[in-house]
Amino acid sequence: MTSLQRKQVPISEALKIALEHQRAHRIPQAEAIYRQVLAVEPRHPHALHLLGLIAYQAGDMDEARALIGQAIAVRADVPDYHANLGEAWRAAGEPERAIACYQEALRLAPDLPEIRLHLANALMDAGREAEAAEQYRQTGAGAGNDAEAIHRMADGLERMNRLQGARRLTDAGLEIAPDHAGLNLVAARLDRREGAIREGIARLQRFSATPLDLKTAIGRDTELGRLHDRAGEIDEAFRMFEAAGRDKTEMYRASGISKDLALDEVAEMESALTPAWLASWGEGVNDGFERPAPVFLIGFPRSGTTLLEQVLASHSAIATLEERPVAEMLARIVDERHGGYPAGLAGLSPQDILALRQSYFQTVDSLIRVAPGQTFVDKFPLNLVRLPLLARIFPDARYILALRHPADAVLSGFMQNFSRNSAMANFCTLEDAARFYERVMGLWRRCTDMLPITYHAVKYEGMVEDFDGEVKRLLDFLGLPWEDGVREFQQASRKGKLINTPSYHQVAEPIYRRAKERWRRYEPHLRPVAPILAPWVAYFGYADEATS
Repeated sequence: MTSLQRKQVPISEALKIALEHQRAHRIPQAEAIYRQVLAVEPRHPHALHLLGLIAYQAGDMDEARALIGQAIAVRADVPDYHANLGEAWRAAGEPERAIACYQEALRLAPDLPEIRLHLANALMDAGREAEAAEQYRQTGAGAGNDAEAIHRMADGLERMNRLQGARRLTDAGLEIAPDHAGLNLVAARLDRREGAIREGIARLQRFSATPLDLKTAIGRDTELGRLHDRAGEIDEAFRMFEAAGRDKTEMYRASGISKDLALDEVAEMESALTPAWLASWGEGVNDGFERPAPVFLIGFPRSGTTLLEQVLASHSAIATLEERPVAEMLARIVDERHGGYPAGLAGLSPQDILALRQSYFQTVDSLIRVAPGQTFVDKFPLNLVRLPLLARIFPDARYILALRHPADAVLSGFMQNFSRNSAMANFCTLEDAARFYERVMGLWRRCTDMLPITYHAVKYEGMVEDFDGEVKRLLDFLGLPWEDGVREFQQASRKGKLINTPSYHQVAEPIYRRAKERWRRYEPHLRPVAPILAPWVAYFGYADEATS
């Protein structure tokens, strides 16, 4: 008998509680309730669908499609089910299957512009640009005078680096609603990307005294900070980033997301990682693998991992996966089935390790197609803190470490408006960002001292000054030949590919130097954190560019 049955809680009430957990990012609690509902009513479509969304968010596309498909088998008349199945197929790199799902959702709900926008994006993924353009046109027409719908569409197009379409939609929306804050924010981002810095500043300063919701206020102040930075007005830029940081702190507090969760993960690994613990590891597996290990692309956030991923993705012999939490899934399996994480790594048997590798590659295959003979690169910067896990399961793995001057990495992270999670909650203040750097890179140093890790470091500054030389050395490390096409890596990001990082707008441009040594312009503001970063400036070979 489940706890749901014992307490005689109505299923509708249980689902309401589970949804509250899910929206507050308390995923284990939500998942437990959904599974209890399914134990009572195995074909409950809403529970199946929501459990499928949890699997989607965890990167398990096979499970997501299976669960949402079961929900559709019970209730085929719910448009959200079909649309979210389309999202799972699209995330797996199957745009044609996604298109079919969106079309069915649109048949059921022809008046929902969001579904038509998803269909348009999938058509773009499939290279069916004329059809996509027609869907974008119909979405705009269907939105009528709904400025918020137009805002969402324009925002998505700008993030896909489809700048002309974003500008057309934004201008049309502003004719309808000139005081719409969200539309003005998208317009200001476009102004910055077009070099119209003063226009963007003036556009957003109109809203400086306007009460806005936290999300929009953070976006406004972050964008004003970027615009003032581009104008060389450093003190004003820093003031805006601090204002955004205060609102981000409040948003995290309201969401129940604590920076301490990410810090605790680092602390747990630091505590576990001792010579005695490593000596207690059971027998590993060193050969006989069906597939070679991935190459893991790691680095502190804002150290150039997105740039490296885009460059590598442009090589014909490389397949890349961008920012999917597949290693996090492995940690969860170890935690749930093998005595806790990270302690359970020690007791893994050879069979356990092979099963975990198989789970990893099954998930990867649901997300991306890796052709025979291709080198597979898994880009997830903060896999930095999971190195013992990766070394245990993939002793044959290689690592690419993206490096950037510590002050620049910390400053840039503080300047970003990241997606919300416990790790990114450490970037609301400059001091928190610096201390997070200290903890994360401290764990990296400890791991490289104690584990047999094969890695190649690439400095962002080297990519800026000697692109060909840095990339050739990286390809040599991977055992791959040079291809001239790697110089054209920006083209991929100009074709409507959604890049799920704050760098989406930067990788669509030629490599530029304005972000190199940005810390020098902000040196007075960085002085309070200089003592935290100084050891890392020296350790990574930037000592001649000290921040103090």
